[in-house]
Amino acid sequence: GQRALVEQPTYPAALDAVAANHLRPVALPVSAEGWELPVAAADVALLTPDGQNPTGLLADDAQRRALLSGLDCPVVVADETFAELVLEGDRPTPLAALDRRVVTVGSMSKAYWSGLRVGWVRADPPLLARLAQARGTIDLSSPVLEQLVAVRLLAVADEVLADRVAWLTAARDALLAALAVRLPDWRVVRPRAGSMLWVQLPGSGSTRLAAHALDLGLRVTPGPRFTVDGTADRWLRLPVTVPPDQADEVVALLQAAEERTVAGADSRRIPSRWTA
Repeated sequence: GQRALVEQPTYPAALDAVAANHLRPVALPVSAEGWELPVAAADVALLTPDGQNPTGLLADDAQRRALLSGLDCPVVVADETFAELVLEGDRPTPLAALDRRVVTVGSMSKAYWSGLRVGWVRADPPLLARLAQARGTIDLSSPVLEQLVAVRLLAVADEVLADRVAWLTAARDALLAALAVRLPDWRVVRPRAGSMLWVQLPGSGSTRLAAHALDLGLRVTPGPRFTVDGTADRWLRLPVTVPPDQADEVVALLQAAEERTVAGADSRRIPSRWTA
């Protein structure tokens, strides 16, 4: 069957889309140092160079060129959902400006409001025509009201995005500080973009820890949900969603969940397919 090159770890919905289209996923490893150069050919590649989900990595121009030059595939889909949420440094060159194979997808949902499900695709006209035809079999079009809201927000984008980036930066820093105090053995990939932390646990499994956290009223997503092969159980994604003054309270719950996990306590539930 056709092969899809997907980052590992990656956004769970990307894995779901690959499976729904009967493609065979091929893992492209991503670590704190960046993207490994691909070694296998594929029919399509799915990349998130701007605020990679779940690591929060931001590929610089050199990394982007190296990655594109190593890709042996006719279509590269670049997910720019977090591209406007750069927390450190300048925004790099868009992937589509570096390679004609790139199809860009974007969304209002992360930068503006999670309930605003308005997105877009940038591609060559023939491909856009095929996508429009295919969409007619799904939902015809996006709701008009949401599109009008998106237009109004785009008119004041600079102000909205500045506030959003400032809030995310403060919330991220508060969460990092609380983790350093309460859970110093946890290794965190410092995100330069986006709204999440990718955390390596010292030994306890993230699947059981997430279950204990849910028992305590906190929902987080364990590492295996972000991988092609169900590995990475020592990793955990923490969304940056709470105000800075609540970060310590959240990390205290994580600390309690880890204590229960290390002690071998039973949980009332085991999470499977969360995307919190």
